[in-house]
Amino acid sequence: MKRILKKLLIISVVFLPVTFSAVSCSEDAPTYTNTTKDFVDEKTGTGKWGWETEQAEDLSDKFDVTIKMVSDTKITISNFHNLGADMDVTVDNSTKTVTFSGKLTDDYEVKAGTGTITNGYQQMNISYDIVDLNEDTANPEHIKAKLVKDNVLAKKAVAEN
Repeated sequence: MKRILKKLLIISVVFLPVTFSAVSCSEDAPTYTNTTKDFVDEKTGTGKWGWETEQAEDLSDKFDVTIKMVSDTKITISNFHNLGADMDVTVDNSTKTVTFSGKLTDDYEVKAGTGTITNGYQQMNISYDIVDLNEDTANPEHIKAKLVKDNVLAKKAVAEN
């Protein structure tokens, strides 16, 4: 009997701290709210995102943008279209869609911008027409792009472990 109690004591001393350390690691896993709050880091109010354009003769294929939460239904995307300008985007959380349009710079204007939010607010698929105001404004360029939050893969790995 003493021998069994001694083994239980040893097992408790060895495995109990390991159990607590494993439980404490799970606090690092993200919790998603499925609202515009998931676009950004909770502490800074902004989020770094990667932008990939399917077709773009005058754009880099990939570049970085920053998303800032303005309200529950509005975000601002900086460096929109890789022009260094901000675009205000309206978010409909019930349908997980976005809409946007407006003048980006003195030379460029976005018309008819729409998109969908996927992957728990960690990705947006958008399309829009952009007009070079110094050229033929009757023939805008149609753009399709995917925006992906930079730390999606890291958060997914933490959440799965």
